[in-house]
This record gives sequence, structure tokens and C-alpha cells, in this order.
Amino acid sequence: CGYQEPAALVAWDVPQEGNILVVGDGDFSFSHALAHRARAQAHVTATSLDQRKEVQDKYAKAQANLQALERNPLATVLHGVDATRLAQSLPGPRERYDTVLWNFPYPVRMKIAKGAVGRGLIEAFFESVKDVLTP
Repeated sequence: CGYQEPAALVAWDVPQEGNILVVGDGDFSFSHALAHRARAQAHVTATSLDQRKEVQDKYAKAQANLQALERNPLATVLHGVDATRLAQSLPGPRERYDTVLWNFPYPVRMKIAKGAVGRGLIEAFFESVKDVLTP
């Protein structure tokens, strides 16, 4: 099938059940790999802050990863999801997630990885995630 699993997932014990939310996955390769390894008791919701066209314009492999995720019955793809405002930006009735994975954003056009802006982003994510995690 041409699928090659990223080394990061080979060494990681992938959650095998429950609702899994992934935020900050630029080209959706991590979410694709995660959903590929998921079992029937797991469901992966892969999200991006950018809209689909923006994701496809930024990342060469995004189209293939998105299509694979959309064909996978264990996955859902959502765009326009703000990791710092999860309860407000996830569509529909509030869903709870057993696992939330955040790929900290690579500051392509911004210098936010260091200093107060980066810390503020992380703090806002942790504040936001408590609203969608299963108690």
C-alpha cells in the first residue's frame, strides 16, 4: 500500500481505545499514522487551525494524508480548530476525549517558540484542554 510508519510511532505505545484528539498536526502525517495503527475501539479526530486549502497549500503531502484519513472509518478530520479554544472551536455537541495529543506548532513565520508568547500559547492550550478531556 506504500504506507511507511513514522519512527516516532514505532517506538510509542499508541492508545488502543477511546476518543483521541490530535491538534497541531501540520500535514496530518502523524494523525494518519495514528489512525492506521488504531484498533476498532479507538477513534482519532485529527484537526488543524488552518482550513483545508491552506493545509494543502503549505504541505506537499497533506492531500494524500487527508484522503487516507477520510477513507478510514476510525478517523474524522476537522479544520478551523483552535487548540487554545477547543470547546468553542470543535463543531457540534461537546465531545469528550480520552487522549489529547498536541504537536506543538513549528513557528514557520513567527518566532514564538521561546519567550512569553510561546509560554502563553502552552498555558492557553492546557486551560482549553480541560474542557474536552474525559474526567
